[in-house]
Amino acid sequence: MSAPESWGAAARDPRFRRHAILTLIFVAFAATVFSRFVVWVEARPGAILDDPVLALVGPHDLTVPAFALIYGALLLCIFTLGRSPDGTLLFLQVYFAMFLVRVVAMWTIPLDPPETIIRLTDPLTRALFGTAESPTRDLFFSGHTSTLFTCFLTAPSRRLAAVYAVGTVLIGAMMIVQHVHYTVDVLAAPFFVYGTYRGVLRLRSAWG
Repeated sequence: MSAPESWGAAARDPRFRRHAILTLIFVAFAATVFSRFVVWVEARPGAILDDPVLALVGPHDLTVPAFALIYGALLLCIFTLGRSPDGTLLFLQVYFAMFLVRVVAMWTIPLDPPETIIRLTDPLTRALFGTAESPTRDLFFSGHTSTLFTCFLTAPSRRLAAVYAVGTVLIGAMMIVQHVHYTVDVLAAPFFVYGTYRGVLRLRSAWG
């Protein structure tokens, strides 16, 4: 079944329509809460960690390959999940639930960035709007690593899951080498995302 046929069939299903509407409301809510919270976090001082791994590597500017990996993974995710309406909803639910989990984690564990950080600058947004410096205190846990791991958990095939698994390792390493994150931020991300994923599956089951 082609993607248009899959979405057409899904649109005729009252259960799917109900889930889609709830998901879109949740996405809007989570995105709004997270964007406002990050502004508050950026103005709040935190602790600086003694990280022996960062002392051994970098910092080196890997901004361009990091964003190439992130954008490439998201485009691949959109393309492959676009054939599966339910898979698309699952990705959105897990991804934006992870935003809310990060809000709790960052509120609980205030951190300042490593003193040797090389700030990320989104090359696409910079080209469009002239400036795109990323916040520096949205540290625990790593959102970049979480994004790739969410793609991994919701991948529609084992082959794609393997690609995202490699991508997760690479993006996590890049964040450490660039000193954007502490090592613990990167290592903790998959555990938080997996817990979020399991929670979303339970809620989906309860929704019926």
